[in-house]
Amino acid sequence: MYDSDTALQVSQAVIVAACLTLGVVLVADVVRRRRFTAWLPHLAIVPLIAGQLDARLDLLWAVAFPLLAATFPDGRFVPRWLVVPVAGYAVFGLVDIVTGG
Repeated sequence: MYDSDTALQVSQAVIVAACLTLGVVLVADVVRRRRFTAWLPHLAIVPLIAGQLDARLDLLWAVAFPLLAATFPDGRFVPRWLVVPVAGYAVFGLVDIVTGG
């Protein structure tokens, strides 16, 4: 049987491998597209990956996920009023990050 420390280390390694793989796929997708129209969802994924790789950056998730959810898959805010709550949530998240909670 595995102990809990081994299981934790294995799960952390799997998360890092998945995030790095996702990063490679993201870069390959950006390079593959000649005309880059949907840059907001791609931009939002970067802090999500960084938050998984470094525990000090996990609060970036609170800023990046609303942006990703509001602009996925085509990079547009539809409906347009989504800009207001996403921007407000990002401001509160950034204040929380800067002040340390």
